[in-house]
Amino acid sequence: MQLALKIFALLLALIFFALGLSAFIDPATALVGPAFAWLPDGIAGLSAGRGILGGQYLALGLVSAYALTKKEYKLLYVPALSEFMIVVGRLVSLGVDGFDERTLVPMLVEMVIAVGMFCAAKFLRPQTVEI
Repeated sequence: MQLALKIFALLLALIFFALGLSAFIDPATALVGPAFAWLPDGIAGLSAGRGILGGQYLALGLVSAYALTKKEYKLLYVPALSEFMIVVGRLVSLGVDGFDERTLVPMLVEMVIAVGMFCAAKFLRPQTVEI
């Protein structure tokens, strides 16, 4: 169980890195994809895509990687809460703005990430060394 949770949390951390790097390297493509569906407005829009999306997801990936390598699993609540709030924002938009089927897959992925990180933060335990 512990190993499966660690592997799952590592995969989720890699997703954060992939999202962050894609927004850093090619924000125009990352922003118009189904996950974000934003149209960058010139240099300012590209800068916002790199800074806000790329920076946020790389930071979440770094926090996740640090938590996993240092066995400070409670830090996984940070990316879990961030993803949970993104889901809340999408649900508010669903109620206020209406339904668009393009939002379902990203929202489901974000729910899986949030739940996975919450479970990892709650259930992972550092191994104790027996002497």
